[in-house]
Amino acid sequence: MANSNFVIGVSFGFRHSGFVILLFLPFLFACRSAKPKPEPPIAVAHAQRSMAQAQGLSEQQNWPAAVAEWRKAADDASLLNDRTNEAIALHNLARAQRQLRDFEGAITNGLAAAAANEKLGRKEEWWRNQILLLQLEAVTTNHSPERRFEELQPRLQEVSNRSLRGAFWNELALWQQKHGENEPAAETFARAQSEYEAAKDSAGVATAIANRAKLMEERGQLELALRVWADALTRFEQLADPYGIAHSLAGHGRTLLAAKKDLPTAEDELRRAARNFRNLKMESEARKVEELLARHGEAPH
Repeated sequence: MANSNFVIGVSFGFRHSGFVILLFLPFLFACRSAKPKPEPPIAVAHAQRSMAQAQGLSEQQNWPAAVAEWRKAADDASLLNDRTNEAIALHNLARAQRQLRDFEGAITNGLAAAAANEKLGRKEEWWRNQILLLQLEAVTTNHSPERRFEELQPRLQEVSNRSLRGAFWNELALWQQKHGENEPAAETFARAQSEYEAAKDSAGVATAIANRAKLMEERGQLELALRVWADALTRFEQLADPYGIAHSLAGHGRTLLAAKKDLPTAEDELRRAARNFRNLKMESEARKVEELLARHGEAPH
């Protein structure tokens, strides 16, 4: 059966900040002649419409509606016994549930997507499922990604996609950082950056650099952190990535404040970061920045 193809979004980002960017491609249809293409069967048209609507809702960050539509897309694909698109819908359903902090539901659907992709022999998509599961397990209290890291690391050489390998090392470094293993985390972030560079993945490189800057900031390496945060900000600006820009502004401003350097610039960057977080509907991050400004006697504007 000829179905539309839909690409699973690859996540990247700061674990401490929790931002996620989904990359979607539009549906592609093949035409062999100039004749009008026949209408697809009704069930296929419904399934394609559900996938397209779910994609649009995710791009709009309308997460409650996206959850409902991705669930419908998975059901529609299941009715057609279309395991490939069912797995894609389940993966993106898990992403949307993560945004609503329904971590248990997200893990359940991520595992279902991984099981389907394993049966289908879709190895790269299975690895994307695993990266998502690592991210979900790292932010829940009832799960830990340690066992998954141990099981996946020996198999990493199976992956030819260097961006996926970079994503694995980035997640491992964030986990090491969370547990105070700062030296291993620094080495693992560098490894992630190297993989992203080999893949010519500019977004991945920027993310690894920003995560390295955060680690340097936490370790008190403030002068070095300032340079690395500035590098990350420039890269995210070139990518026109609002999430990366907001986090880099916040990081650079925090570090200036900690170093007691150029306080007017620090306060300005933090105010702009807080405003950007609010515009991105990231209320928790905005509040953190505003609380930091308040502690230093600068009321947020």
